[in-house]
Amino acid sequence: MHPNLLLWKDHFLRSLKARFLQNSLGLFWAVLHPLLLFLIYYYVFYQILKVRLPVEEKSAFMPFLAMGLWPWLAFSESMTQASAALLDQKNLLQKVRLPFWIPIAAQGMSIFVVHFMGFILVSGIVLASGTISWTAPSWMAVTLLWILLAVFSLAVWHILAILRVFVRDIGEMLPPLIMLWFLLTPILYSVWIMPERARQWLQWNPMHYFVSRFRAAMLQGGFEPGLWDVGMVLFTMCMVVFAGYLYRKAGPWLEDFL
Repeated sequence: MHPNLLLWKDHFLRSLKARFLQNSLGLFWAVLHPLLLFLIYYYVFYQILKVRLPVEEKSAFMPFLAMGLWPWLAFSESMTQASAALLDQKNLLQKVRLPFWIPIAAQGMSIFVVHFMGFILVSGIVLASGTISWTAPSWMAVTLLWILLAVFSLAVWHILAILRVFVRDIGEMLPPLIMLWFLLTPILYSVWIMPERARQWLQWNPMHYFVSRFRAAMLQGGFEPGLWDVGMVLFTMCMVVFAGYLYRKAGPWLEDFL
């Protein structure tokens, strides 16, 4: 294995232990916290606000919410943590010559993997409840979607982490921007309740793509790949290229600004 990959593995495991295994219930809370959040959203929006899904969704509200929430949590929480990775570890990076991508990828992936595990757990519960039945193509589509989401997230982590070194205000701007992004992504509501014009604008939201495709794959028996999927793959590739370009250009200056 390449030495840099071994370094990444070491940082990944260290980040995982530091975040979730510092106490006996660390990993338990890592899974329980999203479950509690899911139950709160379900109770508030379904039981109190009486949100109901239109017939186009072909799903009950609970699996509809679950299949949209976990991909969002994997993306948003890993983005928040990874964007601060260079600043959080600036003392180490100033003393040891370490590729800057290692702490970014390690810190982000430690969060991403935990939510992926939570997604598998919740998916098993939904499947066992008999609400839906999945096919082999559905599982294949879900696997490819998680891979694409991981690559997209990786690019976003690096872009934000590098920019945050030079513009520290990004750290203060991220929480409200993430909340706005969450509200503009149809996780708690169906896109079909929105006007046609709003639905057209929503197509440009990358997380709308992932949430919609996860639901189609898992709750509606799959989907036929189309231009929307090709566009998202191309957009992800552009994000990766831009992240690599930014990394090469800003790399020589990062240590001076940390």
